[in-house]
Amino acid sequence: MNLFIVAVVVALSCINSMGQIFLVKANRYRNKRFYFYGLGYGLFVISVITMQFLMNYIEFKTLSIIISLNLLAVMFASVIFLKEKLTRKKVIGTLIVFFGSCIYLLA
Repeated sequence: MNLFIVAVVVALSCINSMGQIFLVKANRYRNKRFYFYGLGYGLFVISVITMQFLMNYIEFKTLSIIISLNLLAVMFASVIFLKEKLTRKKVIGTLIVFFGSCIYLLA
């Protein structure tokens, strides 16, 4: 497995997270709505199309685990950029989903 491809998939997962953050901002800021929608959907489409292309070069199990990191990236990005509070329920729920998908895919 090529380490460069894994790094690209991780970067795309972060780009996807930023796209989701822009979509949330589009709902908060009415005057800049189209700007944030364009950025959000643009980043999301770029990451999904590129990940589909990279599926030819990386195992599906590895790709799925890296994509499940997207949950963690969105959680931390929402705390940093959207100033959302990080509660114990959110952390526990996100970790349960992340570790559950890792256990399922590695089994």
